[in-house]
Amino acid sequence: MYDILDTLPEAEYDDIATLASEICQTPIALISLIDANRQWFKSKIGLDIAETARDISFCTHAINGANIFEVKNPVEDPEFANNPLVTGFPYIRYYAGAPLITKEGDALGTLCVIDTQPHELNDNQKRSLKILSRSVMALLELRYKNKQADFFRRALDEIAAVAVLDERHDYEYANAKFCELAGMSEHDIVGRNYEEVSLADMSENSRQKIRERIRRGEIYKDVIKNINKRGDVSWSNLTLIPYLNHHGDFIKSVSIRVDVTQQVQTIELLQSAEKLARTGSWELNLLNRKRYWSKGLYHLMGFRENEMTENVPTLIDFMAPEQQTIIQKSLNDIFDGKSREFINEVEVFTKENVCRVFSVFGVVTNLWFQLALFNNTLLLL
Repeated sequence: MYDILDTLPEAEYDDIATLASEICQTPIALISLIDANRQWFKSKIGLDIAETARDISFCTHAINGANIFEVKNPVEDPEFANNPLVTGFPYIRYYAGAPLITKEGDALGTLCVIDTQPHELNDNQKRSLKILSRSVMALLELRYKNKQADFFRRALDEIAAVAVLDERHDYEYANAKFCELAGMSEHDIVGRNYEEVSLADMSENSRQKIRERIRRGEIYKDVIKNINKRGDVSWSNLTLIPYLNHHGDFIKSVSIRVDVTQQVQTIELLQSAEKLARTGSWELNLLNRKRYWSKGLYHLMGFRENEMTENVPTLIDFMAPEQQTIIQKSLNDIFDGKSREFINEVEVFTKENVCRVFSVFGVVTNLWFQLALFNNTLLLL
């Protein structure tokens, strides 16, 4: 989880071990992490070995409790008198270990101090050792969170054009996809104001409204048109996420653009085809059952465009009553996963109650139905 074993020395951990050695007045201080067969030292002050076997380690005993584990004179302790670390190098004569405990209550190892002479910690030293052990855990938790953040950043970089802007809307960061979208190098983007990069094709009034929204801490989402420095045109699903400090002051924002150029072009082609061939289309989201009518379908069914924006009906409502049951059963089989396609012939009545006969072919495409009416045929794609 923490991915810490066998990593290089780090000053932050060495500083804590050094402080433990000085506070406890011992020549040796270790940050020890317990593996299946060994204890490995992330930091070692006064000891020049990287690890020892777990079955002879004092830390194996220390992680069994939540408090300081102390062995005042192992030579006189039957459990440790014959331990190789007592009879041989480093000739341990005193040990005190504070377990490193996660938020879930698991012990990973210890922050321990060791002396080659009989020794004893006072209450203040024990309390300080315990506090320092929590500092070690804080570093490990920070490492884990940074690792997670890096993972999610790399995952996001794979699917989106990402940029970070400061409170002046100057670019602090731009990933490779954003640079490709903008037609500029990272060197040319970072440090510049967003107006100099000027990627979104929108009016200054629209830009100002967006700035005001994110400064209030509101997330902005929209599908926007991009035109880069080379004149390349694309479309993005844009999300702007503001970051405010604890006073509510705007500090920076994250811009995430997911390319939807192909989807927008497809919609434009369908709309053009509808005008030429007098066709229409109907879409059903299989997750939320929300329905959408195209401009052409409104026209073919005798409705004004967007006349039914709130409660868009299903085309079953416009079919002959005796045929509704048949089509509904075919749709239910699709929804229940029993089928992925069907074909039927139906009568559809327009708003003016004009009856028209269509063939209906239904098939699942991802999580959507798409219906198209043309040449007296009703198609579900």
